Amino acid sequence: MPKLTVKTIKGNKYLYLRDKVKVNSKSLEIQIYIGRLETVAREDVLSKLSELHNLRLTTYLDYRLEHYSFTALD
Repeated sequence: MPKLTVKTIKGNKYLYLRDKVKVNSKSLEIQIYIGRLETVAREDVLSKLSELHNLRLTTYLDYRLEHYSFTALD
């Protein structure tokens, strides 16, 4: 389940989407920047949420392909 987090950097508040991808026994954390808290619209959050789901899938697949090799049978 993605979480909305707010980071304060030099007095400005920024909104991020965070989620964890579980691969076997490892948990990889991913994060996407949405924008400044004062200027973020609802549509921005929804579009970034779909980007987060795509990033989760690519992160999972990249990890699996990197750490496991495929063998072909003759």
